[in-house]
Amino acid sequence: MKDFLSNTSFFHTLRSTGMGIDKPNVRFVIHSTLSKSMETYLQESGRAGRDGNLSRCTLFYRGEDIAKVSSLIHDSNNKDVAQRNLYNFICKYCEYDGKTCRRISMARVLEEEEPENIKCNNLCDICCSKDLDSVEYDATNAAIQVIKLLQLIKMNNVRENISMIQLLDSWLGNGKIIKELKQFVDDTALVKLKAPKKEVANNKSNLMKIIVKMLTEGYLEEIFIANLYNWNVYVDVSNKGIMFLGRQQSLSNSRFDSNNSSSSRGNNNPNNALMIVLDPNNKRKESFPSSKKKRKNNGGSSSKNNSSGSSTVSSANSKKKGKDKKKRRKEKHIVKNNDGNDVQVINLIDDDDATNAVSSSDDFEV
Repeated sequence: MKDFLSNTSFFHTLRSTGMGIDKPNVRFVIHSTLSKSMETYLQESGRAGRDGNLSRCTLFYRGEDIAKVSSLIHDSNNKDVAQRNLYNFICKYCEYDGKTCRRISMARVLEEEEPENIKCNNLCDICCSKDLDSVEYDATNAAIQVIKLLQLIKMNNVRENISMIQLLDSWLGNGKIIKELKQFVDDTALVKLKAPKKEVANNKSNLMKIIVKMLTEGYLEEIFIANLYNWNVYVDVSNKGIMFLGRQQSLSNSRFDSNNSSSSRGNNNPNNALMIVLDPNNKRKESFPSSKKKRKNNGGSSSKNNSSGSSTVSSANSKKKGKDKKKRRKEKHIVKNNDGNDVQVINLIDDDDATNAVSSSDDFEV
């Protein structure tokens, strides 16, 4: 501990050991997952920059981690308050909206006076990337898909409980749950409930943002089932989600009766819309995986179609392999081991490197 306080520039610690350390020149505080609330995050990140110099605080966030943190706060005395603080921290700080300064978001969560006047001096990630245009997406129809899919899974007794990750995979049409559901539901009905990949720029994290938005807005609720050591966390449709589905269906029926084709294309009522901001970071986006069969077929078709180009490449590669084999040579030696028996040693010698291999029925000590 003395070495850390005096010399060490980097130190990995847990909250239980790191919170009591008074080191003024901490330059980095990195959270590998969510904190339980904004107050907890500020207390933990406040260990950096106590000497007044510039420091960096980084929070690695993804929607899949919500269940892990929820299981930790479920044993607290005030479960409802702790869950509300967690959701408030997620929707007002962690979820990207593309325009709100992180410092202003903190002030809003903490209900400070005049939060709009508090600035970060262009030091947060939002203020440093003002050139990125945030794109809003009306996720109302997508939320209806999620609710209907969950209801189908429960009604057909495919799964009694389903996690957020399983829900996302089923929404994408992958996994065991959707395969079992196909035994009870027609494929045409499931196709209508498939996730809108193109609308969210083929970004899997944007689909998770929709599920997280539904959770924090109360359309989905967390279900806790005890195990030997902790709590398993699942999601289900809440009463508010059922009311939301019924309201949207009544709105769609009224639009159909009025024969208003322009309004039937989307949800024009902003009070009923579920809006998210798409993730603009295309470099780090998690795109949807392509099947192995498609990759194999594409590789085979390209080799057949490009008869001249592929043949020259393959022949060139074969020539290179032949040259490599010619460069490598074997040298055999007979040596005696500790017991006095003859052992054959084969040396594979290349121009750049040499690899020794020993083959014998007896043990040979080098």
